[in-house]
Amino acid sequence: WPNSGGVLSDISPAARAPSSSPEEVMKWCRRRATSVEDWLPSEQLNELPSPQAFFGFEPGFRHLRHDQLLAYMKTLASRSDRVSIKDIGRTHEGRQLVHLYISAPNNIDNLDQLREQHMRDTLEGPLVVWQGYSVHGNEASGSNAAPWFAWYLAASEDPQVLAMLEQ
Repeated sequence: WPNSGGVLSDISPAARAPSSSPEEVMKWCRRRATSVEDWLPSEQLNELPSPQAFFGFEPGFRHLRHDQLLAYMKTLASRSDRVSIKDIGRTHEGRQLVHLYISAPNNIDNLDQLREQHMRDTLEGPLVVWQGYSVHGNEASGSNAAPWFAWYLAASEDPQVLAMLEQ
């Protein structure tokens, strides 16, 4: 797709919809988007397994279990130099709690230095954005969205995504 302004405008079927009323755009999207992968620029993604390939079903079709989600995130971290995973504790049921870091490889290599820099309250260095998916046990949508977002950031070769990960 041509670069038309923003990551979302480049990846969504709505960005390719004919110019018309919002209702017509939604009808156009519903006819064309049959999978989450329809919303991603698949030609831009490398060899990391998509969530659908890893789980054997499209997230959202069934609820992901904690162990499935954790296994996928560990796979991304083991196969991508953009991803790091750190154990931060356990739930009251003994499940592993983690932070997943996704950034440019040079930022991943310097996470401790970047943390110290941010703790000094400087405005230098890359922006840190915390995404909390399913912070409550009965929130299924976050656990189903998280692998898609992580995969996209870890695998995309889109220049806008790469620039965002640097900053």
